[in-house]
Amino acid sequence: MRVFTASLATETNTFSPIPTDRHAFEMAFYAGPGAHPDTPTLCSAPIPVLRRRAREEGFTLIEGTATWAEPGGYVRLDVYEALRDEILDQLRAAMPVDCVVLGLHGAMVARGLDDCEGDLLARVREIVGPDVVVAAELDPHSHLTSKRVARPIS
Repeated sequence: MRVFTASLATETNTFSPIPTDRHAFEMAFYAGPGAHPDTPTLCSAPIPVLRRRAREEGFTLIEGTATWAEPGGYVRLDVYEALRDEILDQLRAAMPVDCVVLGLHGAMVARGLDDCEGDLLARVREIVGPDVVVAAELDPHSHLTSKRVARPIS
């Protein structure tokens, strides 16, 4: 079994006038593929947990980027798209996979895109197809949208 995991998260306050830029992600937490610490960080617990389970159960784990920005204003759209595309490119390179597990938050809003997590999950689904398990860890107070829970058509 091959499992891909990554994390992209922040909690957006749409009333804040201060945009969240790339520096905000890199300052708070940024770990490239395979560089995540052995202890969980905000929204990236799937990575060290899956790493341990892969050792115990013998499946192949492919780690993508993990990043978190402290809560702030709207994420700059170009920043979200660059981080999203970084993870999607890593997923494409990892194909084929049997499962994708993402550490998200559920309240990321970019200027011009109200549902970043839904966008990311839909693009993951386009890459892996309808038969691959796609799972996401979300904060309990996330903004659960229909796009995030849509079932793929097989």
